[in-house]
Amino acid sequence: MIAESLIEDNNLVLYLENRYEYFSTLDECVQVNIPLHVFAKLIRDEGLNSYATQKMHPVKKFVYKTRVEIAEPIAWYESDATRAAQQWAREAMLKQVLTLVAEGEVSQ
Repeated sequence: MIAESLIEDNNLVLYLENRYEYFSTLDECVQVNIPLHVFAKLIRDEGLNSYATQKMHPVKKFVYKTRVEIAEPIAWYESDATRAAQQWAREAMLKQVLTLVAEGEVSQ
């Protein structure tokens, strides 16, 4: 469970706590530092900073589906995303990190 998060020194810092044990300070939590470029890639890959729409081709006049990017991933996260969208992004990042840990692909 994510107790707290912040962006500092080009990292997304997640403080994780045990779901079954309450920690009174962040010092007791597990700190995970994720490079911002990894977080930005996840936001872009998941399409969190964009929306699906339809556009008409200007010359050939046919309609096609596309995605429109609202802003660059980190700028979107900090300025445009709702609190819920920020939480979804952090939880998606945590899920990806935990999956990599479970598969043994993360070095310490």
